[in-house]
Amino acid sequence: MKSWLILLCSLSCLMVAAVAPAGNVLPYVHLEVYQYSQQQDPAPAEVCLHQERGEIELQCYCPKSAYAYAFVPIHVTHLNLPICSTVGPACADSGGYTGIELGLHVSGTAVTFLSAVACSGFSKLPSTASEPGAISFVSTSLCHASGAHPGYVVYYNASTKTTATYFDITSNADTGQLRVLNCEQLYDPWTAINGRAQWGGTRTIVCSIDIDVEPSTWGKIKALYR
Repeated sequence: MKSWLILLCSLSCLMVAAVAPAGNVLPYVHLEVYQYSQQQDPAPAEVCLHQERGEIELQCYCPKSAYAYAFVPIHVTHLNLPICSTVGPACADSGGYTGIELGLHVSGTAVTFLSAVACSGFSKLPSTASEPGAISFVSTSLCHASGAHPGYVVYYNASTKTTATYFDITSNADTGQLRVLNCEQLYDPWTAINGRAQWGGTRTIVCSIDIDVEPSTWGKIKALYR
């Protein structure tokens, strides 16, 4: 009887180990902001890809000029997917994701919404409720690391006002959800808003730090149960 209990306990532990890495435990979604004097097509490299990795402060604030453009990238972090290397090498070191659905809300000094644009490796899905209230991006290739942004939203300051405009993440107006699609093509059950962006005015917000969950491997997980 005792041996059967030990066997059942071992099997249940292995089942937990098998289920645990199927997605990201609590992905974070942040916003950044970059200003340009002219429309940019394609977007500058920093809008879609972080060259640096590790504990870096995200650029959630930049000054505002008259008749300038703001590019607001979506940044997904706090990822952990140990088996994502079977999907593609892009996220083998830090976990990964393959899509996101969200909305964007603007407050403060009015600016003009121009478009939501997918970054390289992603495509934008059509929305019913209209952008920027409903925005969805999905990967066209591999599982992506948090350094790769799924897309960005472009705004224009059509005035001489340089006072503060704030950008906030909301639920997607089409689905009523804010959620990340992991590398198993499943939506993670929990997604947290971890940073807004401010364009212009006196800086009043604190930018988030980009931190991913400590990476792991199947070998490390299996070793826990030997």
